[in-house]
Amino acid sequence: MLMSTSNIAGKAEEAFEVLYSRYAKGLLVYARAFSLSQAEAEDIVQDVFVNVWEKLHRYSGSIEKSYLFKATRNGCLNYIERIGVRSRFQDEALNAGHPPGALPLELYAEDEMKSLIMGAIERLPQRQKESFLMSKFNNMSYADIAARLE
Repeated sequence: MLMSTSNIAGKAEEAFEVLYSRYAKGLLVYARAFSLSQAEAEDIVQDVFVNVWEKLHRYSGSIEKSYLFKATRNGCLNYIERIGVRSRFQDEALNAGHPPGALPLELYAEDEMKSLIMGAIERLPQRQKESFLMSKFNNMSYADIAARLE
């Protein structure tokens, strides 16, 4: 079934409601076939319709049923891939001794940030590097650092 974008251009909200009422349930059943939970499937279908709504003015001609199903399929596959990546990060975090409740992406970002900070410290001129390390890692006051460096 085709939905003419000329209708959408003139009466965007009404046409979008027709599009949604016509296809949302079928897309939800289709998304659930990917072994997703009801909530996950609803999120993906919602994302598809949000994307259609945001890009409505760019469509020329019609929005086809096949487009909606392909977009839903791609959303499901992307979600499944993200879940797999998240699972790998969780396994790596547990193997590295991080607590089970820790978010793997946060742990990765924390390690990455530490690495970037240490690299920046290493590039400082020698006296600035010494001052910084004494201040931040040895908790020395500025007066103690000045006395020590004189």
